[in-house]
Amino acid sequence: MKISQPPISKSSELTVDADLDMLSTYQVKALASPASTEALRKGSKDITNAEVADAAAIDYVKLALTGLIRDADIKSDAAIALSKLALDLTTHASRHQDGGADEINATGLVGLPFKVYKTADEVVANSNTLQNDDHLLFAVAANEIWFFILMFKAVEDTSPGGNIKWAFAVPTNGTISRFLTWSTTGAAMVNGTTAASDTNLADAILYYMHAYHYVGGDTAGNVQFQWAQNTSGAPNTRVKQNSFILAFQIK
Repeated sequence: MKISQPPISKSSELTVDADLDMLSTYQVKALASPASTEALRKGSKDITNAEVADAAAIDYVKLALTGLIRDADIKSDAAIALSKLALDLTTHASRHQDGGADEINATGLVGLPFKVYKTADEVVANSNTLQNDDHLLFAVAANEIWFFILMFKAVEDTSPGGNIKWAFAVPTNGTISRFLTWSTTGAAMVNGTTAASDTNLADAILYYMHAYHYVGGDTAGNVQFQWAQNTSGAPNTRVKQNSFILAFQIK
């Protein structure tokens, strides 16, 4: 290293050999702002990721990021709003049938299962008027088509009681049909808004499973499970927790 002493008559100057690492040799009090095209350097080398403290709190706007952000780069509690993500939903198939009806698309979850279930028991007594179930319903838009399975568990607190009947309420101009049976030779269907009933309900839980087909009209609303006692009576008729609807939007 060579340091030259400037003449007294001139302003102070310090000439340093080019190979001197100033940041390693001297304490720097301040750095001039880098030009827009320059990177901040430590001596003659780029500052590496390991030399940046975790608590450095560098403003995000100061970083010029290149490459792709990987899944592992995002913290689980990042809470990034979905609206900030540009998702290509039209080409993802949850069951990977390219171009198939089970693909997620931008208009909705057509072909994917949707479920609702009862989070608690529900009781009706002294009433044979159909009432809305507290949990078993789902929303539909106008002109949608759905296929769904209803499975519910029912019991009387004491027997004999009022038994049970059930139906579905649907939006105006929508139609719902109930399959009478599972069959390989075809079977009739009945109006799902017409109540079905069972007079054999007792104080042991019975299980009911039915398949339904809903075709929407020009009105949105809810497909709503309804039930009541078949004959009004004092013993409770109870639809049990964990009864459920498993629904598939066809269109």
